[in-house]
This record gives sequence, C-alpha cells and structure tokens, in this order.
Amino acid sequence: MIRFDSQIDNPYSDAIDIISSFKQYISPVTYDVEYMKKQMITVLNERLINNKTLREVANILNLKSTERVRQIEGKVLRILNEKMRGKYVK
Repeated sequence: MIRFDSQIDNPYSDAIDIISSFKQYISPVTYDVEYMKKQMITVLNERLINNKTLREVANILNLKSTERVRQIEGKVLRILNEKMRGKYVK
C-alpha cells in the first residue's frame, strides 16, 4: 500500500499524470504504448488504490496470468518511485 502525506493536495492525480506522460523506449511498432499506459493506470487504480487481488485485476485486464499483473505493478511502482522521489515525504 502506498502512503502519501496528507498535506499534499492530490498525489493520485500526480501519479496518473506521470503514468500518462510516461515515455516508453520500446518500438511502437512492436508494442501498443497507449494500451500499456491504460494497463498501468488500471493496475494503479485497482491493485494499489482499491486493494484488489492479482487475480481480480487479471480478470479486469483479460489476462490469463497473475504474473503479468505483478510485472505491471512492479513497473508502475518503479516509475512512481523514480518520478516522485522526495516529493511526498515528510
């Protein structure tokens, strides 16, 4: 669970903005970057904010494996950790 400082206006919207503006360094021909961003936002919403299980999020994303959800969650956390470092700490 992510804990945010209650003094900050809306860290959730900052997180959505960071994911939405994320630049993927993989060829757009190979991967649909916008689809990947939508998956990351869904995982952020459902897994980290609403505390749903890996299986529930996999069903929402129509994925067969919970492992893929865990990988997306890890990527989201790495991106947010890098971009928000020091911003929401007391």
